[in-house]
Amino acid sequence: MKLETADDQLMALSAFDYCLGRMTYMVTVCTEWVKQYWAQIEPKGRTYIVRQIQQAKKNNRLATIDYNDWQDLLEWIDGQETE
Repeated sequence: MKLETADDQLMALSAFDYCLGRMTYMVTVCTEWVKQYWAQIEPKGRTYIVRQIQQAKKNNRLATIDYNDWQDLLEWIDGQETE
């Protein structure tokens, strides 16, 4: 799969938004998907993902059961930025 068009990017971010703050198995699917396709996500989309997760953490909108998945994703992203 390739994120080739603006609509592809939009759909990816929409799916991410759906998962953020939900208490569902989709959180794990989403965080793994983001890692897999990170290189294809446009820089503004990457920034959006990080900011949304940080904001959800700040406002206590992450389900306790999924908190570690989102935190692990942020740490993974941080590692990508420094490589």
